Amino acid sequence: MIVSPVVLAIAHRVLPLFDASARLQPPSSPHVRWDALHFLAIADAGYKYENQWAFLPGVPFLINLLRFQSNPYIWPIVLLAVAADSARILYCLTRLHFPASPAIARLVVLLSLFPSSPATLYLAPYAEPFFTCLSYRGMFYAAQHH
Repeated sequence: MIVSPVVLAIAHRVLPLFDASARLQPPSSPHVRWDALHFLAIADAGYKYENQWAFLPGVPFLINLLRFQSNPYIWPIVLLAVAADSARILYCLTRLHFPASPAIARLVVLLSLFPSSPATLYLAPYAEPFFTCLSYRGMFYAAQHH
């Protein structure tokens, strides 16, 4: 789980930008790109522009709620907790479908921790970490009660 953010931070420093989102507002971290800029702008000033209505208010609400605590480490701690819960539920879901092979479940969890794009990274201020966690929980619940 530590390798992906490190690789992303190095790439952020070394590689040229391939999107213009960071030129609009200089990012405070390599995770603040694409939709994260909109989520942060909505959290700061509310819905000011029509194109912002494409983004639901859940993540901006959480950003404001966690900013209220005035601790810069709250957001990463919450996202790490969501990522850990996602990994745990994915492990349980995989064990439910492959009960004789815990090695397969461990492999699935390890592969899920190395995302294919920064948007799916568990530590970015996006809706994806929460969606992933809730989706895995829903699938696990449905598989248990099938």
